[in-house]
Amino acid sequence: MAKGIQEAERRVEAARRTGTARLDLSGLELTSLPESLWNLSNLTVLDVSGNQLTSLPEWLGNLKNLTGFDVSFNQLTSLPEWLGNLKN
Repeated sequence: MAKGIQEAERRVEAARRTGTARLDLSGLELTSLPESLWNLSNLTVLDVSGNQLTSLPEWLGNLKNLTGFDVSFNQLTSLPEWLGNLKN
């Protein structure tokens, strides 16, 4: 599992350096998301599908430019209310 977190951090850092608008963290067996994600303000597409997330951190709501957010195939039983604040 630590390998998944390390790979996620590597991908987040690469996205930060290049300014990419799309980030794929799918299938890494993550149980939580790296907090460094909240720094990616120009992110428009985030794929966290196929992990083991049971909740989504509230700071994800700060990614106001998201137009695509895939959380399928996780262990979420509900979606947080703040998700409605992502207008794009």
